[in-house]
Amino acid sequence: MIFTLIIIGMMALVTLIFSVMPTVPAMPQGIIDPIQTIFDVITQALSVIRYLYGSAFYDVLIIALIALFVFEYGYYTILWILKKIPVINIK
Repeated sequence: MIFTLIIIGMMALVTLIFSVMPTVPAMPQGIIDPIQTIFDVITQALSVIRYLYGSAFYDVLIIALIALFVFEYGYYTILWILKKIPVINIK
């Protein structure tokens, strides 16, 4: 319940910020095309993996990749929080 209220409040804040901002100019087509090509290649590679190994393996693979990328940031965030607590005396 509290978590839901926090998420709704954050969404309202982001909506408010974007509603106040002026319109952003369009992205040049020379930048959009290479990015779209990269995403197409990644999507095709993941669809081959999904076809060969099934949906369950694909889901585990995506979760493992996200966990690998987030682990270091999470570790340093937790360590930073622990360093801020003076009773624990972590240096």
